[in-house]
Amino acid sequence: MKTEKLTDQELMAWRGFRRMAEVISSKIASELQKATGISGQDFAILALLKATRHGELRQRDIQQFLGWDKSRLSHQLSRMETRDAVIRESRQGKGVVVRITKAGTALIVQAEPVHAAAVRQYFLNFLNAADTGALTEIAGKLRKGIEPDATYEDFD
Repeated sequence: MKTEKLTDQELMAWRGFRRMAEVISSKIASELQKATGISGQDFAILALLKATRHGELRQRDIQQFLGWDKSRLSHQLSRMETRDAVIRESRQGKGVVVRITKAGTALIVQAEPVHAAAVRQYFLNFLNAADTGALTEIAGKLRKGIEPDATYEDFD
């Protein structure tokens, strides 16, 4: 078995990406928790559900989109159900469908401006239009390389 090695430049790019993603995500999640009481995980799921036409998605589609394992998502949804933020329903031919509730909608509506302000403060304020364009292009390349058949737009 051949041992794979990264060049110094590749290693610096990888470490920079990881550190940037972890620190920025942590700061945004902290702002959300402080201001609204919801976690970054709650926000990710509620925002995804709110963005759909009917406020619902199959559980497996949420799992695929977030890249979480089945157990992690199931535990997170259970916690959210106890707070009446989502409801899970078994539907014939669709499997388990997760639907946002009125309480969940109220939570995400309250959290969206906090999230937007934190994204601006910890991410966008440091970038110009060329930077955001380059990052969008890079993210697209990575997504296509890792998930060439992903069609998240089909969730509606």
